[in-house]
Amino acid sequence: MLVSQITLHVTDAPSLVPTLEALRLALPLTEGSMFVEDQYQETENKIKERFLDLHYGRVKVTRTATVIVEQHTAAVNYTVEAGPTTVFGETSVEGTKLVDPCSFRVS
Repeated sequence: MLVSQITLHVTDAPSLVPTLEALRLALPLTEGSMFVEDQYQETENKIKERFLDLHYGRVKVTRTATVIVEQHTAAVNYTVEAGPTTVFGETSVEGTKLVDPCSFRVS
């Protein structure tokens, strides 16, 4: 079965649509390719990774695939709920008796 269409949506942050569209060429699942379950799942993971890199720590990605039996195709949809941007507060390292604490510090 071939992938006839891949639709990408961002529900809560329309300003992030260009970011999501820019990712399209790097996604494992592509229009016109064979539908492969692993690529379907990995595409979701790649989208999540990109939004996590942009500090959307609560991102949710929902994926659906609609099979059109007569055409032997699948229309795939990924919907992203970015959520608020997130940051980590101050971080400390404790209990470093066996490991050098400098090995954990980020410049």
